[in-house]
Amino acid sequence: MDKIPPQAIELEQSVLGCLMIEKKIAEVYPILRKEMFYKEIHQVIYDAICTLYHKNEGIDILTISTYLQFHNQLEYVGGRSYIAMLTNNIASTENLDHYVHIIIQQYLRREIVRIGAKSVNIAYDNSTDIFDTITTIESELFHLNGRISAHKIFSLDESLCETIYNVIENNNKKFTGVPSGFSELDAKTGGFHNSDMLILAARPGMGKSSCAFSIAYNAAKKFNKKILIFSLEMSSQQVTQKFISYETGIPCEKLRKGHLSDLEIKQINLESSKLYGLPIYICDTPILSVYDIKSLARQAKEKNKIDMVIIDYLQLINPTTKKNTNREQEVSLISRNLKAIAKELNIPLLALSQLSRSIESRSGDKIPKLSDLRESGSLEQDADGVFFIYRPEYYGEDNQDGKTIFTISKYRHGAIGQVELTFNKSLTLFHDQHDVFLPPTLPF
Repeated sequence: MDKIPPQAIELEQSVLGCLMIEKKIAEVYPILRKEMFYKEIHQVIYDAICTLYHKNEGIDILTISTYLQFHNQLEYVGGRSYIAMLTNNIASTENLDHYVHIIIQQYLRREIVRIGAKSVNIAYDNSTDIFDTITTIESELFHLNGRISAHKIFSLDESLCETIYNVIENNNKKFTGVPSGFSELDAKTGGFHNSDMLILAARPGMGKSSCAFSIAYNAAKKFNKKILIFSLEMSSQQVTQKFISYETGIPCEKLRKGHLSDLEIKQINLESSKLYGLPIYICDTPILSVYDIKSLARQAKEKNKIDMVIIDYLQLINPTTKKNTNREQEVSLISRNLKAIAKELNIPLLALSQLSRSIESRSGDKIPKLSDLRESGSLEQDADGVFFIYRPEYYGEDNQDGKTIFTISKYRHGAIGQVELTFNKSLTLFHDQHDVFLPPTLPF
């Protein structure tokens, strides 16, 4: 490319000069990094300023020059005369924030050019997998966006008015978050809160997907909440079959195998019409990276104003880490990024997770604990809430009418504890312990 990369050399000089005169490094450091300077000598000088700042030493022409000379870099940057020139050509230090903003913009433009050029080169290389190429480029753009996020500190005064408004607005509201539809659980949690990353974990076959879909169904049908489901294991039709089963009372197995009577077909045609317009959105793409999920969730937030994201399930998210990383590192990265998605979109994100096999070898009590989370302790650390499902019949105990123990093992906004749910095995539906599910009465 014969074009000059985006740059702002004079503004870079002004920023460095301002930092040596006004000592405003504390304001600039959280958002401005040395690689954002176009000229390498400016990167070296800024790095020296940051180093002295971390050492709580004075920052001026003399200290910067002495530091660079000690590290054999003074002549490389142009000597003391260049350092002095930086402070002499400053019209005003009042525009420092504006100068920094422009430097960051120019850096982003250069990075986009670099990523674009890299994309072109890789695209012409037929030896590379095109889907790996797309994932790599998405990953770079995702991290680019994260690198320039501002680290804003709010004063109490700034936060006070908005907080008081929200407290008053939520006063006397039954739920301050997205309700699960399970009365005892919602009484304890107040619903799932915005910006929370939540983990719902269980052993395979315990019913974690059915529990998540029951929550989605309840939230959408009873409270008109808009739910986005990433179903990495089941197709959209399989997920929809569950909702048809919930609505009609016809067992999922019958819907799947097609052993339906004429009356049941009429029932499906009549009752399933109530599902039209239900604000549930499903993405059943089987291979998604966390960056894909972020992009799709952001689009759904902008287009459909979604209130909550459900991911079924976390271990199926495609890792984008390097090949020499282990599984625990991969899950840790996924976990941190899911938390970032929930916070950026300001909605609750419920991610399903498997439990380790160690629970099977444990004698006696097999009710899950935080230590049973599979592959990563970061799930416990990053999550705002961790929930477990335990059905005694799974381990051969008496059916107890579908008794299910829903354990709240961690919850930042309230107390931990247990609630009892009931699992309707034929419908794969979870509901409140004392509710009796009755299929709809047909008019014929």
